[in-house]
Amino acid sequence: MHKPSSYLFIAAILCLLRPSEASSSHRPIAFLLDVDNTLYDELDSGIESQIVKNTHSYCKERFGMEKEEADDLFRQFGSTMEGLKQTILKGKLESEVHEALDDFYATVYKKIDYSSLLLESTAQESSTGYSMTRDRKQLRQLLRFCPHPIWISSNSPSWHVRRTLEAMGLADIHFERCFTPDRLPFYPTKHDPIRFFGEYCEELLSYARLIVFDDSSWNLSRICENFPRAEGVLVSRRNPLTTAWLRTVLLDPEFKFDQVQYLDSKNAVDRKSINSNIWNEVVASLQGLRKREVHIADVGAGILSMLDLFLHGDVSKGLNPLLIDTKGPYFVHYTAYESNAKLYEACHQKLLSWGLTAREKSENVIIYEGPSVRVRLILEDFDRSPPIPTPDLIVGCCFADLFDPSQLVPSLIRSFSLLDCQRTILYFPITFEGITQLFPPQPFESTIDGTIPSDTAALGVYSEALSRDLGHNLDPALLQDEMERHGFSLQRKGGSMWNIHHDVNPYLYMCMLYFFGSAAGPKLQHNGFDAQGWIQRIRKTNPHIQVSNVDLMFRVGKNLDHCLHNTESDLVMEEIYFVGTRDVITRKKRIPELLPTQVLRTELKIFNGQFDDAVLDATIEDMKDERMAYPLSYGYCLVGHVIQCGDAVPNDLIGKLVFSFSPHASHVVTNFDNIHVVPDNISPEDAIFMPSVETALSLIHDASPRMGENVAVFGQGLIGLLVTAILGTQRQTSNSAKFGVVTAFETIPTRLMAAARFGASQALLPGSFSGPFDVSIEVSGNFKALQSAIDLTADGGRIIVGSWYGNSAVNLNLGIEFHRSQKTIRASQVSKIPLQLQSTWNKDRRFEFTWELVRNLKPSRMLSRVTDINGGKTAYEALDRGEEIAIAFKY
Repeated sequence: MHKPSSYLFIAAILCLLRPSEASSSHRPIAFLLDVDNTLYDELDSGIESQIVKNTHSYCKERFGMEKEEADDLFRQFGSTMEGLKQTILKGKLESEVHEALDDFYATVYKKIDYSSLLLESTAQESSTGYSMTRDRKQLRQLLRFCPHPIWISSNSPSWHVRRTLEAMGLADIHFERCFTPDRLPFYPTKHDPIRFFGEYCEELLSYARLIVFDDSSWNLSRICENFPRAEGVLVSRRNPLTTAWLRTVLLDPEFKFDQVQYLDSKNAVDRKSINSNIWNEVVASLQGLRKREVHIADVGAGILSMLDLFLHGDVSKGLNPLLIDTKGPYFVHYTAYESNAKLYEACHQKLLSWGLTAREKSENVIIYEGPSVRVRLILEDFDRSPPIPTPDLIVGCCFADLFDPSQLVPSLIRSFSLLDCQRTILYFPITFEGITQLFPPQPFESTIDGTIPSDTAALGVYSEALSRDLGHNLDPALLQDEMERHGFSLQRKGGSMWNIHHDVNPYLYMCMLYFFGSAAGPKLQHNGFDAQGWIQRIRKTNPHIQVSNVDLMFRVGKNLDHCLHNTESDLVMEEIYFVGTRDVITRKKRIPELLPTQVLRTELKIFNGQFDDAVLDATIEDMKDERMAYPLSYGYCLVGHVIQCGDAVPNDLIGKLVFSFSPHASHVVTNFDNIHVVPDNISPEDAIFMPSVETALSLIHDASPRMGENVAVFGQGLIGLLVTAILGTQRQTSNSAKFGVVTAFETIPTRLMAAARFGASQALLPGSFSGPFDVSIEVSGNFKALQSAIDLTADGGRIIVGSWYGNSAVNLNLGIEFHRSQKTIRASQVSKIPLQLQSTWNKDRRFEFTWELVRNLKPSRMLSRVTDINGGKTAYEALDRGEEIAIAFKY
């Protein structure tokens, strides 16, 4: 698999300038770009090397000069042509000089091969986890979106500049001016900027800031000497354009992006974030093989952070080492793939520092040996290397999200011969879920320089750029789907969130700002937002950076559920049973014999005892005869396969995946009329969310938000997130941040991140934004949030109350301001179709549309844990503490 590059184009940050320190000039900023070895990378294209070669030939044939003499002219005067004018041609007749210069250009630039510039991408490989790619399409878009004037300046002739731009697909980009020597008599160059820019010098001088990018220090110094406000940025391979720009304009002047230093700082955060339960299960599974030797393949080695943990563990983080005295294995064969040469060298040094000895070396492979480990370090991607024996474990830290799953999974299967394997574990820790959040998050903000985007909106653009422009997969569910299609099953899934603090992780913090600015800035500017103001606000307030990651563990899975083959009528069922306040048990009971019409197949208020004795739910058949009184079974989202039918039920229902509003249990007997066949292309994990999605839809129907209205959702638990998600799919965005904004309020950081992921325009802490909102939907279960919803809703606006407050007392301030406001407060309950919709909607239509929403939203992405039925009490306690968003019981 080819890994995205970590190099960036200068165009990626052309729009990220801090507010001008300067004058009242109506032209505050302009860019002056060189062409050769600036718009493109010479090592990728070889264009400039052709020019140099042709220049050497010309100087040798015309003047008998050796290469060294011609190169010396370039170093002294900024271009060989200027050197010829100042030396050999000096004192010649004007006609002779002009003829020589014409001949120079015609000879040197006559046979340039531009085909290398036609390449769509010149990606350099990297495994940093947040890598970038030098994509020509991206360059075109970024130059198009730049809101400031861009001037081209080159010592090459105009036809060369034109052909270069055409080859790169930039011919139709608007540049303010294009300066080349052949546009004026006697071909002035940047050696003499006043003559070179001629009549436009005054215009260049009018800019408060003139940012000049060039690969020649001579040209930069001459321009900066003649234009006092010019700021020169020297371009080189070691100092890529974007790095130099970000360091100069946005970040600390001392900041320099370095891959090894980045990985060092990232690995420290990885170690704090990695899910210890899943890590230890992976280690225990390898130890449980009872083999003296195990084989591990690391497909994204980086600087060997995973090998470090396998060998040494980390007691302080609860991460067990693989090699211990009391259990096998006793020897590890570790194959590490790293295609980046700089990181490969860092791996070599690290292995030596651990006391390993390099025994064998070849062109791309070094083999190291130690007392209990043999490491094979390969300078190549795993799918380009010779095959190795099928490993016991394949690990890829910060790796799986870099690729399209439909390409990654088959590539892993082919490369490691996994088709016939029944034991290999695939483990992907720190897999990016696509959501980055600043905490505390900031809202949209109007300034004299424009509108600063909300952190949620800006980081949404960042994620969009990673996905759309760089090809990252930011939805682990797609990886899970692809794995399952090839016979693997998800064994464990758990969160591994990054928490990056500017004072604890200063270098990684700056790297993240570097990524934010490079990827999101141009698009934000194009959308009319103040991107530079956003970066500067981050630097001023120094919020924590939180990144949503997940750890995934897969094995080869079984294709058949044994339950489908067991049709005995005396099966024992397990169910969750609420026996008292905060007291949940699992009980077993026999399944009754089926009647002819039967098939087999937000509980926190119940958990906490916050309810009054009443009918459980008169609208749900399986609950209408039950009362809200301990002990009781409860639940309303059961999905499973039909394994037995009564005599009056069609037999073709057996084996079907169905949904039922039934309590949590391993089996349930219910009437045929009470089940819903799950539509095609909806997974069981998504189907269990059907009643929650229906509730969210009912809330939105009651709220009836109109196009352009600003909506607030108070509370981002499961229902609140689904409300936000549905609103997010239908909202009309506006660059002014005044219309169609969806604002989510929540106190728990993980839920704020989920709100950002599922469509909020801004996900905020309560009290950080004053509205007003046209519509407020309250689903927090906290009367203080309900009070905020009332207070922040505009006069004449609507407040929809979806919370069930149980038997809790609710105190609200409904004083004179509310009395005069003409606000509407409406209770919403999913059991009935709202009165105003009953002429056009019924429950069947709402069920049908709910399934459509389930298919499109894929709400299983909200699952933060999957557990068995015996984990009920622990699960409800975690939900009550706000540590989880949604938990599924798997029987």
